[in-house]
Amino acid sequence: MTNYLPYLAIWLMACISLTSSKAQPCLMNDSLTLVEIYNATGGPDWITTWDLNTPVSTWYGVTIEDCSVTCLDLDGIDGCTYAYSLLGNNLKGSFNTVPFDLPNLKALYLSGNQINGAIYSLSTLDSLETLCFNNNQLSSLVPDFSNATNLTTLMLANNQMNGYVNDSQFPSLKLLWLNNNNIRNILNTPTFNGLEWLDLSNNYYNFGQLAFISVLNPNIPTYYYAPQDSLELEQDGWTLSVSAGGNTAENTYTWYKDGVLLNSSLGNNSIIPSDAGYYQCEVSNALITQANFKQDLELWSKNTYFTPCIPTEIIAPSTICINSTTQFNCSYTSDSTSYAWNFGSDASPQVHAFRAANVTFNSLGTKTIALTVNYGDCVETIYHTVEVIPFTETYAGQDQTIYPEDSAQLTATIIPDATYLWEPSSYLDSWYSPTPKAAPITTTTYVLHTTLGTCVQTDTVTVFVLPPTVFAGLDTYVCSGEGVTLGGSPTTSVTGPNVVVEWTTTGDPSTISAINALNPTVTPIENTTYTVCVTDGVLLGCDDVYVEAIQGPTAIDAGDDQLICLGTQASIGGINDPFAIYSWTPTTGLSNPNAPSTLASPSSTTVYTLTANRFGCTISDTVTISIDPTCKKAP
Repeated sequence: MTNYLPYLAIWLMACISLTSSKAQPCLMNDSLTLVEIYNATGGPDWITTWDLNTPVSTWYGVTIEDCSVTCLDLDGIDGCTYAYSLLGNNLKGSFNTVPFDLPNLKALYLSGNQINGAIYSLSTLDSLETLCFNNNQLSSLVPDFSNATNLTTLMLANNQMNGYVNDSQFPSLKLLWLNNNNIRNILNTPTFNGLEWLDLSNNYYNFGQLAFISVLNPNIPTYYYAPQDSLELEQDGWTLSVSAGGNTAENTYTWYKDGVLLNSSLGNNSIIPSDAGYYQCEVSNALITQANFKQDLELWSKNTYFTPCIPTEIIAPSTICINSTTQFNCSYTSDSTSYAWNFGSDASPQVHAFRAANVTFNSLGTKTIALTVNYGDCVETIYHTVEVIPFTETYAGQDQTIYPEDSAQLTATIIPDATYLWEPSSYLDSWYSPTPKAAPITTTTYVLHTTLGTCVQTDTVTVFVLPPTVFAGLDTYVCSGEGVTLGGSPTTSVTGPNVVVEWTTTGDPSTISAINALNPTVTPIENTTYTVCVTDGVLLGCDDVYVEAIQGPTAIDAGDDQLICLGTQASIGGINDPFAIYSWTPTTGLSNPNAPSTLASPSSTTVYTLTANRFGCTISDTVTISIDPTCKKAP
């Protein structure tokens, strides 16, 4: 719901003012408009303010004629005449909502204040002849003056206005000041019949706009259009350019770097800088000159620091294999760079937003990859073409199992014109052959890289190395001091020139016939443990064997040799070991061939052997019984 109390208060104050001044009621509407201006612009804080309790005719800057306000002068210099002044009257605020309902107002002087925003429509100022609004903070478009047909002077200099002025609004205009604003657009059909002073300087007009205005208004006595505010330098990748309007072929562009002249050319509005620095361009036009119009005009660009873009290249092969993963990268990187890859619909991934991308293509043919690199003012799209070709899948062969010092024959798929690389290369007789021999000492997985052009495929094969077999033989026994052969068949499964077999013992090492033999002979005289170890630069394994040394009969005596007569007996032997078993050979002529001592009566000279056996260990001795042919047995 609208609150009418403020308006009622204004009306009452105006009535009081009119009553006290005995003014005619016709001044009522004008006084209400003045009070709205007062309230909208901080009237109590004006340098020279109004006492709303006094007659309107006493208010500062107000001129009344025939019961109407005909002049309002609040620019700080009284007199209802234009005076170039920056003093103002400290008016602050906006006229956005103030309807200028002053139909008989002829002059409005508000220069030098701090009025901002846009001016409410001035279409009701039918009698307005002079409007001075210089040195304020007006923005937005130039206000509507469609009914101000009597307007001869319009001063809007030193504001922040934009838009354009329609000349059809001003059939009587003599002076138009739009200088020192932000106007960038051309005046709409800018034909000013009778205009005597036009100032468009210090805006953002270019040569094309000024030429259009100047050609349509060639006879304005006082016409200012120079200087204009700085142009923007535009950067597109490695190129700097400036847009000054007009016919480019009629423009002369003079370039400077760090204040030093670089070059000057006709019709060329761009430059490719070679290094970083502050760049500026001065542009002149063959038409907009003092000779043709009123002034020479040079448009200057802003002095702009420029860092040349760094050329970017896609790093990728030109030939890749179908269904194989290929990395795409680019040569430029920084923290502020954004990347946009497009690999196409038959790639995975199709798009990517980081510098490096691992990509797989699932169809054959020529592919075009696009990369857009964006950093600072540098935006560059580059392209790279690859050929996707078929490639037989590589195969490193089946896994194999060997013993140390053995070798495995590796067999890769043979692909014509391909090259091969095996990793690791240790224990291979060739790391670049498709069929090397591998002799690792521990289980090893080999990676095969097969390359055809720039296509690379990989596969793996594992050579398992079994723990080596080391066998010292079964535990055994031997008669003390006798020899027994140790080891197995074989003692070790490991063979090769670098294999070392070594036997050791906790007893007398001299009882081992050869410590590095696979199957040495040992002659222990007591129970002994023997150990065999196999090395190939590293210890591959060890094993033990226990040899029990059995103590046999310690002594034996078959007796002394004897000469007897045929038919007589001789006593032989004599030592008796209760733990031994005795036997004589031959047994002919013996009374007891299994006794340690016996009677012998051979029919001819005989050599008897006595053997004592104790737990399988034997010793022997011999005795000879000879027959004396010269004697006979007594009757």
